[in-house]
Amino acid sequence: MRLMPYQCSVGKLTIGYGHNLDANGISAELANSLLENDVDKTCRELQAHKWFNTLSVARKVALVDMCFNLGLPRLLKFKLMIVALKTGNYELVAKEMLDSKWDNTQQH
Repeated sequence: MRLMPYQCSVGKLTIGYGHNLDANGISAELANSLLENDVDKTCRELQAHKWFNTLSVARKVALVDMCFNLGLPRLLKFKLMIVALKTGNYELVAKEMLDSKWDNTQQH
């Protein structure tokens, strides 16, 4: 079993117990399970920060989405945004989010 993708002996991208990703991809059920696991992990990472736990549900959802896409280390580089979250300056939070390369990758 290999938990990271690898090239099998005939050059096909493979994972797990020889699952051929090139030929078979993954099922919708597995994709949904992976997403659920990734979102749960992202939530746990964010909940370790006191400032996250004080936010409304809508703000938490937005940050979970941002963190899911960027990863926690890159999210934590938004230092001004985090200070603004801690002080409740949500206008500045929005400005920092919209003024970033991350926002340029989002569909409007």
